[in-house]
Amino acid sequence: MVFSLSNRLFNIGVHYLDDNKSYFQMKARAQGSELFDCICHLLGLEDKDYFGLQFIDRNGNLAWLDNEKTLKKQIWHLKNRELLFRVKFYIPDPSSLVNEFTSVRS
Repeated sequence: MVFSLSNRLFNIGVHYLDDNKSYFQMKARAQGSELFDCICHLLGLEDKDYFGLQFIDRNGNLAWLDNEKTLKKQIWHLKNRELLFRVKFYIPDPSSLVNEFTSVRS
């Protein structure tokens, strides 16, 4: 019997900015964008361009999950498969954001 990593399911924990955490089961061959889209849907997030997922790579450095690559190519080596949902870009004019959830106003 041949074991294929591409058919395997990954249990992935995602830590949010407010210290909450969610768990997802994703196929190893799924693109990073599939996981990111699930997270954005769960959060009701429309302004996706300003956020991303980070993980600690083999060298102990923070790396951004590439939405165009498969999960198995990026995080298969992680023991816990824990990712961080983080702000990727700060927008100079928050009033131009589509969703008020991403725009914090005082």
